[in-house]
Amino acid sequence: MRRIPFARGPIVGFPQVMNQSPQSALEDARSEGIDLDMLDTNLALSVKERWMQHEQANELALKLQTAGEALNAKLQSTTGTTI
Repeated sequence: MRRIPFARGPIVGFPQVMNQSPQSALEDARSEGIDLDMLDTNLALSVKERWMQHEQANELALKLQTAGEALNAKLQSTTGTTI
């Protein structure tokens, strides 16, 4: 199985990927679990729309983090333990 890492280091299988037909690359992506429909949907949005979605997701993540910290502090004060 070819593996293309997202981190630092050499890209294993890169020459094979560059020589693939577009259809073969799409089939490989699907078989590896990449949601191509979601990619198409996101790429249909403008850069501004994608940026706004990113900002909304970031705000939600921060709210969830804050809520988790508040819950943990509340539990610590009542039980004396951490989650």
